[in-house]
Amino acid sequence: MGLKEPFNSVSHMVGGGLAVIGLFVLIALADGALEIVSAVLYGLGLVSVYTFSSIYHGVPAGPRTEVWLERLDHVAIYLLIAGTYTPVTLILLGGGWGWSLFGTVWGISIIGIVLALTVPLGPKWIHITGYVALGWTAVVAAPVLWPLLSGTAKTLLVMGGVVYTVGALFYVWDRPRIVGRLGAHELWHLFVIGGSLLHFVFVAAYVL
Repeated sequence: MGLKEPFNSVSHMVGGGLAVIGLFVLIALADGALEIVSAVLYGLGLVSVYTFSSIYHGVPAGPRTEVWLERLDHVAIYLLIAGTYTPVTLILLGGGWGWSLFGTVWGISIIGIVLALTVPLGPKWIHITGYVALGWTAVVAAPVLWPLLSGTAKTLLVMGGVVYTVGALFYVWDRPRIVGRLGAHELWHLFVIGGSLLHFVFVAAYVL
């Protein structure tokens, strides 16, 4: 029995392997309890999103099992968003701004996780809009965050968000439809890898 969506599953298997390596790199870079906790939460967010995505897109399953695999795929996206925010809010920002943004993002993510596990999944554009909006929540802290970053750090942070967002647009619009193995969904998976790589370099080089 082959993979349900070979390209999507294998691409995120590769991402998952890199995420596991990245988790240990982040822990090695961390200094002190707060940085270690932040590194672990961020690293596990990366591991979870690629693990559940590769399983959902790869394992042929019955209707009930597939629904739950899809739910877990959505849960992992919330974990990645909240995990990515953790080192930025607790280490880079800190103070009132940092803890407020941390609580807001994690609070919304937990609500999203509960909904993903308990209510019927709606149209994909609803989920994607929520993910993109939550991902860009950091703009509210831009006046405080921006002066803390070097030019390269700003580029990595913003471009990571842009890459995620462009990939999300491909996914929602379901364009282009290319004959063969590469289409809008496959491009979305590649853009997720690109966005997470940019943010990983940002966190590893400029936050921890």
